[in-house]
Amino acid sequence: MIIAVIVMTVILTLVAITVVHYFLTMPTEATHGGRSNSGTATTSKPPQVSPPATSSNPVGWVREAGAILRKVLSNVSRVMEENSNTSGGPRSLLNASLPKGITVEEILHAVVVNDSTIIIGNRTYRYVLLSYCILGQCRETEGTVSLGQYTITLQSPPKTITTTGGQLIYVLIKKENKLVDNVSHYYVPFLIDSYWVTIIMSAVNLSDNHVMYFLQVYGLPAQGFTKMFSAWLALIPTA
Repeated sequence: MIIAVIVMTVILTLVAITVVHYFLTMPTEATHGGRSNSGTATTSKPPQVSPPATSSNPVGWVREAGAILRKVLSNVSRVMEENSNTSGGPRSLLNASLPKGITVEEILHAVVVNDSTIIIGNRTYRYVLLSYCILGQCRETEGTVSLGQYTITLQSPPKTITTTGGQLIYVLIKKENKLVDNVSHYYVPFLIDSYWVTIIMSAVNLSDNHVMYFLQVYGLPAQGFTKMFSAWLALIPTA
């Protein structure tokens, strides 16, 4: 009798193991899979998806900064020359705001040495291109770019902040991962539309007792914004 009970227990145990194994090994619907037309679950692997392309790749186009900046300055100079004798037209010739000791001619005839160095007048600067337009096709850096020992990040303002007739951009300047300044950049198209050429260079006194400059150059031909050349860059003196 005892032997019979033991044998029956072993048999029931084997049956239970078989049933559990069957259910554990049944095909299940894949997390990323779909269903075929017959309604049965598929176990195909999810397709490999490439990262989405972005509209701006700062690493790529900043490497071409020298060529871009030379082209912008050359065409802004051309707009200046072509309209130097015009008066009483739809626009004034020049809107310029520059630090003491720097002239419009020095800006327009600056020597762009390479993708990171420019000579304005008799002074050499390290620079990084933050945005540009060539024939109205504009691009702006995304993410963070480096300028010497600093990093610069462009940020849009919160949606709760509204602007009238312009675009507001926050410029975060860090050194060794510590914020040294936060600059607001305000772009107003209708003011630029009042001049053939606009050149604005401003100095920012950083909290580490150094100075960083921001230079905006715009040349607006008669065809308007669709043919505009412009550049916006940050600069630091090399000495």
